Amino acid sequence: VKTRADWEAQIQPQDREHVRRELEQTFKWGKDYFAEYRVLSPLGVRWVQGRGHVVFNAQTAAPERLIVLSIDITERKLADEALRINDQKFREAQQATNMGTWFWDVASDKITWSTEVPSFEGIVAEQYLKNWKTVIHPEDLPEVAAEIDRALREGGPFRVEHRLRLPNGRFGWTFTQGQITLDENRKPV
Repeated sequence: VKTRADWEAQIQPQDREHVRRELEQTFKWGKDYFAEYRVLSPLGVRWVQGRGHVVFNAQTAAPERLIVLSIDITERKLADEALRINDQKFREAQQATNMGTWFWDVASDKITWSTEVPSFEGIVAEQYLKNWKTVIHPEDLPEVAAEIDRALREGGPFRVEHRLRLPNGRFGWTFTQGQITLDENRKPV
């Protein structure tokens, strides 16, 4: 590429304005240049990440040139898109089957819960999760607690069907299953 016009001609039309704005800001304010954009190359359309900075003339302080390192990030962009599509499909499947997922970091007692399930709205609130035993029907609590305690000691899967107090005070049935992973010291992670 010999000129800026040659370089810009390689950039996909839908990305050119974004790249021009980044360049203008870089020259105007002297900030580091950063842009991700698509180019047409002999290999087809590729994603490029450009990072660089302006070199200013020592006497006039005018921008003299831009030094940019450009790397091909096509594989990363394809992986990101595949992950986004899979995540969307997973969320749609959870909604269609009226299921939710949760992750419990036992050491920090932090619970992360998916919010896709409309019937679980309100239960997902942190006060419910932190005090999960208070939302389980009293008749079901001994069995649920025993199964969770067993899984925490031994690791591996756990499965339990029980009633759960809904925000309106009524109870609904739920089936919970999970997997406890133990570290090398047999502590839950």
